Amino acid sequence: MILQRLATSIRKQDWFAVVIETLIVVMGVFLGIQLGNWNAARLNQNEAQTVKERLQSETEAVLSELENYTAFHRANYLETFGLIKWMEDEARCGTLDDRIKLAILAVGDFPPPRFSLPTAEGLVESGRMSILSPLSVEMATRDIANEMKFITQQWQRYLVTKQTAEELYYQAGMSQSDDLNLIVDEFEDRGKIDLIRFRTLERVCNNPELVALVSNSAQTQTYYVMYLESVANRLNAYLETLEASE
Repeated sequence: MILQRLATSIRKQDWFAVVIETLIVVMGVFLGIQLGNWNAARLNQNEAQTVKERLQSETEAVLSELENYTAFHRANYLETFGLIKWMEDEARCGTLDDRIKLAILAVGDFPPPRFSLPTAEGLVESGRMSILSPLSVEMATRDIANEMKFITQQWQRYLVTKQTAEELYYQAGMSQSDDLNLIVDEFEDRGKIDLIRFRTLERVCNNPELVALVSNSAQTQTYYVMYLESVANRLNAYLETLEASE
């Protein structure tokens, strides 16, 4: 009896309507998922474009700062090489003027890099590199972020110039007025050059060991400048990669 009623109910069912209703439900779910995916892809694309624009802007800013930073170090090592010639010249060494004072101070003036690519470094540290496309941009961004960190490491390697400066200042009897406890950092403001005293220049002139130290310092800074120039080339190449991906 029950089976008969069930069979009768099934025969009376409008299967065409059931199929249509099922298809509508399935298509609704499918379209909902697709719309969600399309919307997520659009948001990711917009975010990726915003990130690329930020990377480009930061790279251009770093290139400008790097140019000034490199020029400063280049001027410093040129002054240092001029100082070496003065130290080796018996007729000139011992005759002190402001230019020579500045050259002596230049040996210890070796500022660290104060620029970075925070967006690139943030993407690497957060593991969100996949937001960038194509793959060439992702790889280039990872490489340039690592290069920015390496600049500081290279600077730390070249801090031997500071040690050379301390020896030079000691040999020259450098002080400010009668303050014998002077520290090197006090000379960052070169406008106070007239307050600086070098009391024992005879220990600097024709001093082979000191000349060798200063020469090593100048050469070291020369290598640092060459490295900075290579970084500038890499940054320019990275900028081209970003622009080509737009």
